[in-house]
Amino acid sequence: AELAEAEARARQGASPQAQARARAVAEAETMLSCAHCGIFFPASEAVRRGGRDFCSQAHAEQPAS
Repeated sequence: AELAEAEARARQGASPQAQARARAVAEAETMLSCAHCGIFFPASEAVRRGGRDFCSQAHAEQPAS
């Protein structure tokens, strides 16, 4: 709902700054934390194994600690 509202405001002649903020909200992606190293990365890049999220295949293959 927040995304739709932001896009609607951007289309209604909002200031350039408001339009930029609306685009940023529309382009935002959920970030996840790697179960091995803790780094944050985009959810679309996740390697999932055993119900856990990893930043790379190499970290997904590491033994559980």
